[in-house]
Amino acid sequence: MGSCAAHALTVDTMFLVSDASGNGVVTLTNDFDKTSFIKTSISEINTDSRGEITRNKYTKENIQQWRVMTTNPKLILEPGRAKDVGIRSLCYKVKCESDKDMTFSVVFEPAPYLKKGEEQDNAVQVNYGYSVIYVVPAKASEMKYSITRKGRSLEILNQGNTMLTFVIDRCKSDNVANCRTQERVISGRFKKFELPEYMKSLTLEASIYNHDESYKRQIVLTPEAKI
Repeated sequence: MGSCAAHALTVDTMFLVSDASGNGVVTLTNDFDKTSFIKTSISEINTDSRGEITRNKYTKENIQQWRVMTTNPKLILEPGRAKDVGIRSLCYKVKCESDKDMTFSVVFEPAPYLKKGEEQDNAVQVNYGYSVIYVVPAKASEMKYSITRKGRSLEILNQGNTMLTFVIDRCKSDNVANCRTQERVISGRFKKFELPEYMKSLTLEASIYNHDESYKRQIVLTPEAKI
C-alpha cells in the first residue's frame, strides 16, 4: 500500500475585502516538499428569494459576464515558495452594481506538478485546496437585518446591501474552548446556526458590524430574543 502524503498549500486569508477599485491580493505558500501546480476558479455568489446561497461558476462560456478574474489562473509553485495572486475587477468593461456588495468564491486547487515523462509516485496525494470569500463592497453601506434567538438557535436575515459580521466573544469571562462565535452573512442571506451548548441559557452580548466597521452595534440577546 502507498503512504499518504499531505499536500500543504496555504493562503494568507480566507476572507478578503477589495480595495476601492475592486482589486485585491491573496498570498499562496507551498509548504509541501514538492512543486505544486495550482489552478484557480471563481464563482459569483448571490442569494435566491428564500435567502439561500446560489453560485454562478465562471467558465469560458460566460466569460463576457465575468466581473473579476485572477492574474494567475494557473501557476507553478516550488517547495517553500510564496506567490501573490491578484484578483482584478473587470467592471471597466462589464456592468457591475455599486449599490450592493458583489461576493465571490475564489478557489485555489493544488496538484503535484509532473514534468513531461514523469509519473506520480505510489503515494496517495491528499490535496488541500482553499476557497477564499472575496467581497467588493457597496459604495455606501445600508445595514438592515433581523435576528431571532431561541436558546442555542439563532436566525439572521440580512436585508441590507452589504455583508454583516455577527460576533459573540465571551473568551475574557468563560474558560472554555468554544467561547467565540463569528458568522458572516451576505446581503440577502437567511442564515440559521447553533450556539455552543453552554450558551443556551445565557443572556449574551453580541457585536454586529460591516466590512470596515464604519457601522458597529452592540446588542443584548436574551435566550428568547427578537431584534
